[in-house]
Amino acid sequence: MRRFGCLISPVAGLLTTFVGVFLIARLWDACDAGINDSANSYGLVPYAALLLLVTTAWWAITIGAVSPRSPVLALSGALLGSLLLLWAFVAVLYRSGEYLSVQCWPGRDPSWWPAWIPI
Repeated sequence: MRRFGCLISPVAGLLTTFVGVFLIARLWDACDAGINDSANSYGLVPYAALLLLVTTAWWAITIGAVSPRSPVLALSGALLGSLLLLWAFVAVLYRSGEYLSVQCWPGRDPSWWPAWIPI
């Protein structure tokens, strides 16, 4: 498993980043936040790059350090860390804009967002 860490890590980082940017774009679109989709997407580029680097490093370190002992534990820990990083990315960027409309105020999340996941 340790051999494939160099392949799994970037793929997991790209997948996590894609999901994070997609969720933020959908949340901002539901709130009519920002100027337009193009400007909002351009503003996400530095944050997406940071999420990609951190997630890829998390997967590489977790797989490299834990997989010799337990491959299942390594994948579980890497996946859990990736989900926590994804949640933090969405939670921070969703509420960070000063231009959020009334429909995005705390407690008024979009109807498609699961109520059991706080943002």
